[in-house]
Order: sequence, then structure tokens, then C-alpha cells
Amino acid sequence: MITNGSLFFDPLILERVKEADLIIPSLDTVDPEAFQVINRPHPELRLAAIIEGLIHLGQLPGPRIWLEVLFLRGLNDQPAQIEALSRTIEQINPEKVQINTVVRPPVEAFAQALDYPALETIRGRLGPRAEIIAPPMVKTDFQKEMLESEILGLVARRPCTAEDLSRLTGLSRQRTLELLNRLLNEKKIVCEVFNQKDFFLSR
Repeated sequence: MITNGSLFFDPLILERVKEADLIIPSLDTVDPEAFQVINRPHPELRLAAIIEGLIHLGQLPGPRIWLEVLFLRGLNDQPAQIEALSRTIEQINPEKVQINTVVRPPVEAFAQALDYPALETIRGRLGPRAEIIAPPMVKTDFQKEMLESEILGLVARRPCTAEDLSRLTGLSRQRTLELLNRLLNEKKIVCEVFNQKDFFLSR
């Protein structure tokens, strides 16, 4: 059974699912503000009640629980958020924690995917029961052009370090450096040193 997991605080719902073999509920965050942005819940739903229901679900003797978490860049991927989520997951005690991110064009522009290294970092923080179910992202030529355009747009506004660009684009530092080297070789950007740091600028 795949479910958004929002109604397990209701004893009647728990009673109905107690004979299930496998239940896959979702819990994307325990941060109330992020919850409102990501999940857009019904006004009567409360995050605390949802979490309490999932904890009760985890206490049922029958069903196996695989908890799915969808991570979005800049919304629920910060270390403090992940630490709080990890503590709640310990209370829910699922058999698995399935880590996911956006894998198809989102409806909302704010729903940006995490790259695979970021997902790997989160997996490490969530412990041995966590696994990544999002497929590795294979960049098409079009996607590469979009990334290059994004970087060119950023350095056109102001000089940026590789670390700045990695943070702003959500790419790993290694991937950012690969793109910067390509743009340097193609003479689309220049690199200048200031205060012992490399800054990248548009030509």
C-alpha cells in the first residue's frame, strides 16, 4: 500500500491497515514551514498529528513499513532538518527509508532536485536502513546546455567562486568545476584571482 501517510492518527485507519503486508507512507519533513511549502496540506491536517500517526503505524505488529522521503533542494535538505527527521524516523522505526528527489519536470519551479552526491550524503546521515530510490541523473546535451546557461547567467551578474556556483546551482563541487573548465576552454568566461580565491566572470 502506497499512501501519503496523513491519516494514521485515526484509530479506524490503523485498524483497517493492520493486516497489510507492506505499507509505504511518505514523510518529507518534520519542519512545519517546509511541510506547508512541499506538501500543501489540507488546512485541518497538522504535522504533529501525522507524525504521531506514523509512530503508531510503526508500532503495529503486522505490516512492514518502508518510509519514503522526497528531498527538494533548499527546502528540506539542510543538516538541521535532516537531523530532526532522523530522530523522528527512529521513533517510527520503519524497515526501510527510501530517499527520493524530483525525477521528472515539476509542476512548481521551486521543486528542484538534489544531485546524487547530495542524496548520498543524506543517506549516510539517515543510517543503514536508508536507500536511494531516485535513479542516477544522466544529463542530456540539452540539460548540460541549461546548466551552462545557468552558470553563465550567474557570473554575468557578479563574480562567483566555484563554491558559490555549487551552492547556487545545487551541483557538486566536482561537477561545477567540470562545467567551469569547459566554459574556460571555450573562452566563455574568465578566471581572476582576488584574495587568494578564484573568481569566475563572464567575458
